Amino acid sequence: LALNSSGCVSEANEAALAMFGSSRESLIGRPMASLAAPDSSDTLLGLLAALRRNGHVRGQTEMEMLRGEDLTFTASVCGNVGVDLQGLFTQTHLIIADISAARKADAEKRLLAAAVEHASESMIITDVGGTVLYANQAFEKLVGAQRSSIAGRPFSDFMAGSNGPDGQYAKIAAHLEAGHPWGGRVSGWKADGSSYEMELAVSAVKRADGLVLNYVAVSQDITAKLRMERELRQ
Repeated sequence: LALNSSGCVSEANEAALAMFGSSRESLIGRPMASLAAPDSSDTLLGLLAALRRNGHVRGQTEMEMLRGEDLTFTASVCGNVGVDLQGLFTQTHLIIADISAARKADAEKRLLAAAVEHASESMIITDVGGTVLYANQAFEKLVGAQRSSIAGRPFSDFMAGSNGPDGQYAKIAAHLEAGHPWGGRVSGWKADGSSYEMELAVSAVKRADGLVLNYVAVSQDITAKLRMERELRQ
């Protein structure tokens, strides 16, 4: 967009028309301040004032803009001021990008991360070689170890009977390498050396082309449940 000395739109390309949901006739001559959502009007006016004062601003400024009559979108705005040969103001140039999709994706990632972190099930994420990259709070509590002492270790360290080609970890790894998720009942080690029984499900995180990036393991301690079942059978 280009703005005249009154802060009104004087030029707009096709991308701007589509972004604001306006025709050229309705956009040209419209005060730029009227294109900002109410809670972002001060941000926009501050940006325009900084541009007139300094000629440019560093970085991008985020704000909510109006699309048509009822919709809003998150925009990233930067710009500069044009001057003539005498150094007098001619117009303000604004570059506006719709970043709504990116911000929505960021919010969804934060929501997912919070859900994983606070889930009641124990969860870990490993690289393709089985090295732990992340463990949630439930896994820390389950094994009795802090995350700093869990990350960087092989997942097999936390599984009982994992050593050797016939160990349970090797069997799980072979299943995953064949391209299949794995689920079943296995034994695990705690930091104090005691063991426990768990229901474990492991699946791959894949790229769009099928390349495996990580593995996610979700487990639940069923030691007490199995003990109760044995007592009931006696």
